[in-house]
Amino acid sequence: MSKTKSITELVEELQNENESLKMLAKLANQYCKSEFGYDVRQLHQLIEKFNAYERKQKEHMQNKQQHIQQATKGNPHSPSFMRSAD
Repeated sequence: MSKTKSITELVEELQNENESLKMLAKLANQYCKSEFGYDVRQLHQLIEKFNAYERKQKEHMQNKQQHIQQATKGNPHSPSFMRSAD
């Protein structure tokens, strides 16, 4: 037979769970700081910057390839491997 819990008991359980999670977050932050020299927030910022850099590099390479294709399209003097087969 299951006992229904009062709102007060449920609130207490949630508060205890919240405190436990805060402690785990603090421990994770301390671990990252000692292991990597950065806290969790700083690591997230580094990852975001790296992802933005990768996107920018990818866009740059795509633009460069498009520019090469446009420059060599229809140019009889460009090497055959650079001309499109249009």
